[in-house]
Amino acid sequence: MHRIALRTAPARVTGFDSIKRVNSRFLWYYGSKAIYPDDQPAMLAAIRRMKAVGPQEDDVAALTNAAENCRQNGADCILIGCTEFSLIANEVETDLPVIDTINMLVARILAFSNLRPRELGSEPAT
Repeated sequence: MHRIALRTAPARVTGFDSIKRVNSRFLWYYGSKAIYPDDQPAMLAAIRRMKAVGPQEDDVAALTNAAENCRQNGADCILIGCTEFSLIANEVETDLPVIDTINMLVARILAFSNLRPRELGSEPAT
């Protein structure tokens, strides 16, 4: 069974526990288990800070600490499911694979649309 650390924003309307139940059930269906960071207030503070002033080093540190906490709790990978954390997903310092759901969604949309990336350096002249 894969153990996947989920970093999602605590939902204001439905409540974080409802989101956890949905994510956990979905992952269970695919033979995986959700693991969440222990320090949810630190995650929410980082999200609020990024919304107010943009990503800061403290936010990268908070996400890195959360990834380490999840690794210690048995996570096999980190799944970024929060748009704010997508802004800093590449900066997380962890030995676990980090999967950004925004990047996955865009890749699937492009594949569905039969669009392929261009070669670098082929930008149109302006």
